[in-house]
Amino acid sequence: MKARTIVENIITNINELFVDINQRPVFVFGNAKSGTTIIAYLLSKALCRSCTADIVRAIPDACLALQLEHKLLSIDKLVNKYKLEFSRGVIKEPVFTNYASDFISYFPDGKTIFVFRDPRDNIRSILNRLKIPGNLDDINLDEWPELKKTPAWKLALDDSWKKNRFGGCYIETMARNWMCAYEQYRINSNKVFLIKYEDFCKNKSLAIYRLCESMGLKVEADISSIVNIQKQSKGDSECNLIEFFGKRNLLMIENICKKGIHSLGYPASLENY
Repeated sequence: MKARTIVENIITNINELFVDINQRPVFVFGNAKSGTTIIAYLLSKALCRSCTADIVRAIPDACLALQLEHKLLSIDKLVNKYKLEFSRGVIKEPVFTNYASDFISYFPDGKTIFVFRDPRDNIRSILNRLKIPGNLDDINLDEWPELKKTPAWKLALDDSWKKNRFGGCYIETMARNWMCAYEQYRINSNKVFLIKYEDFCKNKSLAIYRLCESMGLKVEADISSIVNIQKQSKGDSECNLIEFFGKRNLLMIENICKKGIHSLGYPASLENY
């Protein structure tokens, strides 16, 4: 496997000699497990554009978010370090969401999409992926097998690596992460395009076509036959969220995300919904 990785890196380095950074990309921002992967994929197919669905080369060391957070890596250096990924037409990497303003400034001719999912369902989906219950007071990150397999996920459950850390339990951290994404959307709302995962699911083809139209981009291909492709592992979307989180953790999410929940039109409280 190590030899294969070395060969892949050599090929990538050679390819980067023959590509240019795309100055007019379509960025897809949003929290992990909010629908960004499938939306970016379908968008790239509808537009007949290449797609970067996560900067896979940055995953092994799990430090991309840390470098951006602590200004150890500028946007300019990042873009040139991963030149191949930034040569593509549609670029999706959830780590970039909290730094969306910087990318919007760096690519003034690009287009930017924000994908949102109800924070309660979004957090539930992340925890399903990690096989972690939602009703615990807190967790020891070293005790969960999925976090050992992919340590980068720890950054989503613990904010000790951030400059302005708040502390608190894993539910608090994930709720604040959702709000960070919302704040990036809010301060750039006049420059970006919004799509809610729940609206997308009602009619996937139409949602993508309308998104293209709103950006002033021409639909080049029919995507109706591929809209139901499963790009990531499916969680338990039918579960009772009150039971999944317990009243205490559910209320915690609703209080922290209150402003975004209200602004995006999600129900204020599931207990009364």
